[in-house]
Amino acid sequence: MEGQTPLRGRGEELAALAALTSRAAAGTVGVAVIEGEPGIGKSSLLTATLRHAGEQGFGWTIGRATELDIHRPFGAIAQAMTAWSVPEWSAEAAADEFMARLRDAPGDDARGFEFHLTDRTVELLERFSLRQPVALAIDDLHWADVSTLRTLQSAALRLTGYPVLLLASLRPFPRSRPLDGVVDGWLRGGASHLNLAPLDSQAMVEIARDILGTEPGPRLRAKLRAAGGNPLFVTELVAALQRDQPLATGGGQASNGADATLPPALRAVLLRRLGVLPADAIELLRLAAVLGEWFELRELEALSGRSPAELGTLLDVPLATRILEEDGGGLRFRHELIRDAIYHDQPATLRAALHRQAGEALAAAGVPASRVAHHLALGAQPGDVQAITWLRRAASEAGARDPAAAIGLLRQALALLPDGGGDARVNEELATSLAYSGNTAEAEDLIRQMLAAPGAAVSDGLTATLIQTIFAQGRWADLVATTTEFLATPDLEPRYRARLLAERSLGRIWTGDSGGAKADAEEAVRIGREIDDTSAVSIGLGHLSALADQRGEFAAGVQLATEGLQIGMASPEAQRRHPHVALGMALVAADRLTDALETLRAGQRLGEQLGTIWDLPLYHTMLALPMLYLGAWDDAVAECQAGLALADEVGARVGRVTALSIQALIGSARGELTVAEANIERAHAIVQREGPQWGELWLTLADARLRQAQGDIPGAFGVLRSAWAQARERDAIESALRIGPEIVRLALPLEEAAVARDVAETLEPMAERAGVPYATAAAGLARGLLVDDTALLVRAVESYRAAERIPELGRALVDAAASVARAGAASARPLFDEALDIFDRLAADTESQRALAAMRSVGLRRGSRSPRRRATAGWEALTDTERRVVELATAGLTNKQIGQRLFISPRTVQTHLAHVFGKLGLASRVELASRYGARDRR
Repeated sequence: MEGQTPLRGRGEELAALAALTSRAAAGTVGVAVIEGEPGIGKSSLLTATLRHAGEQGFGWTIGRATELDIHRPFGAIAQAMTAWSVPEWSAEAAADEFMARLRDAPGDDARGFEFHLTDRTVELLERFSLRQPVALAIDDLHWADVSTLRTLQSAALRLTGYPVLLLASLRPFPRSRPLDGVVDGWLRGGASHLNLAPLDSQAMVEIARDILGTEPGPRLRAKLRAAGGNPLFVTELVAALQRDQPLATGGGQASNGADATLPPALRAVLLRRLGVLPADAIELLRLAAVLGEWFELRELEALSGRSPAELGTLLDVPLATRILEEDGGGLRFRHELIRDAIYHDQPATLRAALHRQAGEALAAAGVPASRVAHHLALGAQPGDVQAITWLRRAASEAGARDPAAAIGLLRQALALLPDGGGDARVNEELATSLAYSGNTAEAEDLIRQMLAAPGAAVSDGLTATLIQTIFAQGRWADLVATTTEFLATPDLEPRYRARLLAERSLGRIWTGDSGGAKADAEEAVRIGREIDDTSAVSIGLGHLSALADQRGEFAAGVQLATEGLQIGMASPEAQRRHPHVALGMALVAADRLTDALETLRAGQRLGEQLGTIWDLPLYHTMLALPMLYLGAWDDAVAECQAGLALADEVGARVGRVTALSIQALIGSARGELTVAEANIERAHAIVQREGPQWGELWLTLADARLRQAQGDIPGAFGVLRSAWAQARERDAIESALRIGPEIVRLALPLEEAAVARDVAETLEPMAERAGVPYATAAAGLARGLLVDDTALLVRAVESYRAAERIPELGRALVDAAASVARAGAASARPLFDEALDIFDRLAADTESQRALAAMRSVGLRRGSRSPRRRATAGWEALTDTERRVVELATAGLTNKQIGQRLFISPRTVQTHLAHVFGKLGLASRVELASRYGARDRR
C-alpha cells in the first residue's frame, strides 16, 4: 500500500479512526465518512487507516470510484471485492461467483437483480468477517454508482455485531440525492464524520521538510502559506520551486534565494509539473485528461491514433514522474487535481470537440456504451441524434443491473432533444427506471404528465409501470381509479384487459368493494383462460381466494389459492407476483396455521431467489400472523421488525400497517403501552396519508386493546362497534369472527345488551358457513357470554384449543372459568390456572391482570402458586428461537446459513441477534462467541 510517509497534521483524525478500528475488531461494525476538498488528504487518511487495520489483523480492500463509475453498476464495490489484501481471498469461489453474476445480469428484473447481488455482497462480507475482521473502503464515493451506495447502506445496516469497518471518502460537491440519503442514514446510525479542515502552518512545514529532507527556511515557509493548508498544494508547490529555482541549503535549512512571485493559481502550479515532459508526451496527457481520471490503454490508443508501442514510449516519462500510475488494468492520474488542471487548461470548445472525437473513436473500438455515451454527451449539441442514441443504449445496458444508473443517462438524453422537448420513448424508459429504482412518486408524476399531453399514446408498458408505482405506494383507491380509466380505452387487447381487471380487483378488495372485486377477478380469470395468460389466471384466482376468505368460505379460499399457486408456479412471470401469498392467507383463515407457515416460507425463499422487491417485506408480516395466533409472540415481533426494516431499505409500503398493528397488539397485552401507542400512531398516520390499507382490521383490534389496557372501556367498545358495522356492511365474515367475541365481552358490562345480542346472533350462521374451529369457537363464546352458558363457554375453549389460537384460548379459559365459578363448581381453578400459564408464557402481563381480576370477582385467589415472571435480561430471557440462533452463530454460521437451518429469512436472523445482544448486554458476535459460545450446549 502506498502512502508510507508520515501523515502530518491529522493526529486527531488518525486517533479517532484507530479507535473505530479497535471497536470494529471487537465485533461492532464501524462506519466512517471522511469529507473534504480535493487534495486535502482524504485518500491518504484512508490508506493510513487501512494500513493500521492490516497491522491489527484485518483483511482489507479498497475501491476507487471515478466520474464514469456513476453509470457503471456495482463499479466501485466490484473493484473492491476483487482486491482483498489477503491473497487467498481473491481466489475465493464466492468472490468469483459475485463477478460472474455481475457479468450475467438478467434483463427482465433489474431492480431484483440489484437487490439479489447486494444481498450476495453483504453475505460475502459477513462470511469474510467470521474468518477475520475486515475493512472495506471506497475512495471518492461522490462518483460511486447507486448500486454501490445501496450495497454500502445495506452492509452498515445488516452487519451490526460483526467485526467490519466501512470507510468512505467524498467531496462536499458534487452530492447526488442517493449519496445524501446514504450518508445521512449512516450519520443517524452513529457513523463517524471526519470533515477535514486545512492543515495548520506547522503541518505544512513538516510536509515540506519530509520532501526536502531538511528544514524549510523563513522565505520558503512564507511561500508555503499560499498552499492554504492543502497538503497536495504544498507537495506540488515545493516540487515546482525545486524544479524552477533550486533551493539553497545552509544552516540546515532550505530556502529560495530569488524573490520570484509564486504562481497565482493552483492550476498554474500543477501545470508546471509538465515542463519536464517532452512535447508529444504533454499532448498525450491532454488527450488522456479528456478520457477521465482513469482510462484503459485501448481508449487512449483509439483517441490518439497511436500504436501500443508508440504509447509505451510516450508514457514512460509520465509514469516515471508519477503523473500517471497503473491501476486495475488501466491507467490513472495519480491526483485528480492534476488531471483537472490539464483538462481545464484546454479551451471549452476544444474539449467538446475532443469528447466528440473520443466518443466516435471508442464506439469504433467496441468500448462499453456508457463510456461512449459519456463522451458523446459532453461533445453534443441539442438535437444530436447520435449522442441520444448512445445514451439510451448505455441506459439500457446499465438498467439491466441497476435502474438507478440509467436515470442520469436518460435525463441527459432528454436534455439533448431539440428545444428540450419530450420524447415518448425516452420518457417511458426514464419512468420505468424511476419506478424500478424505488422513485415511485417521481415515476408516477412523469407518467401522468405524459398521459396528459395532447395526442399521447397509451402503451401497455407505460400503464403497467404506472399501476405498479401506485401499488408499491399502497394507494388502493388510486389504483382502482387508474385501472378504471385505462379499462375505458377502446379496443383493448384481451391480455391487457385481463391484467387491468386483475389489478383493479385487488384495489377493490382493499377499498371494501367486494362485489366489484369478485366480478373483476372472475372476468380476469375467464379472459386469461381463453388466451392462455397464466399470470392473469393466477393473480385472479388469488384475489378470488381472498374474497372467499372474507365471506367465510374458507375451504373454497384454500381451493382457489391452491389452483392459483399451481398455475402460477408454471409461469416465471406469475411467480414474481407470488401466488404463495394468497394460499398462505387462506390457510391461516382455515385454521391450518402450520401449513400456512410452511407455504409462506416457501414463497419467501422463492422471492429471495428471484430477487423480487415489493413482496419480501410483506412476507415477514404475513409470517407474523400465524405466529401471533400460535402464541410465538417474540418470533412474530422479530418478523414484523425485519419486515419494516426491509420495507424502509427497498422503499416498499404494503403491509406496514399490519406489522405495526401486530406489534401494538402484543405490546398492549404485555403492558408495553408506550410502545403500543407509538406503533398505532404510526399506522394511523399511514392510513391518513395514503388511504385504506391492508391490515386495518388488526389496527382496529390493536386500538381497542390499547384503550382497554388504559382503562377506556367505552372507547374500546366504540372502536370495535364501528368496525363491526363496517364488516356487516361488506359481508366481511372473517373480520366479524375476529372482533365479535371482543364486542360481546365489552358490551355486557356497559349494559349494551342489544348490541351483544345482535353480534351473537349474527356470528352463529357465519360460523356454520365457515366450518372451522375458530369460527365455531367465536360464535360459541359470544353466545355463551351473552347468556352465561357454562357448557357453551367450555365448548368454545375446546374449539380454540383445536384451532391452536393460543392467546384467544387463554381469554376464553378466563371467560369459562368465571362462569364455572359462578355456577359453584370446583373445576374453575384449573381453568384459571391454565389461562395464567398461557399468559405467563406469553409474558402477557395485561392479560394476566385481567384473569386475576376475574378470579377475584368470583371469590378466588391465585393462592400459593406465584406467577412465572419472564426474565427480561440475561441468558434466561432468551426465547427458544434466540437460543437456536445463538448456538448456530457461535458455531460460525452466517445469517443466511442460520436462516437456512431454521427456515427463516437472514433478516429475521439479524433481528433475533439484535434482541439477543440487547438481552445479554453485548454488542457483537465476537463477544457472544467468547462469553456464551458453549453455554447453551452444556
